Amino acid sequence: MSKALTVKNTFNMSLSNYEELKKLVENKSISSITEGINLGIELLIKEKRMENYRNQMAKAAKDKEFMRRTLSSQNEFDKLHDEVLGEW
Repeated sequence: MSKALTVKNTFNMSLSNYEELKKLVENKSISSITEGINLGIELLIKEKRMENYRNQMAKAAKDKEFMRRTLSSQNEFDKLHDEVLGEW
């Protein structure tokens, strides 16, 4: 968890989630309920970013011009990569 600027906020959570977070603090799996909440939010954000990225890539894969440009770039990179390996 990063030590960035923080914002104080009030929100509601289910009693069962709260109790589970308390147990994690008690057995020292996390240092505080706040840490648990922040870690959960960070995980959610990462998962949603990856989901959005996969959706964008799936959409791009259907775009013939995008695929042509991508494959062309990859072919050029492969040629350069082969030349560099050949020199060593």
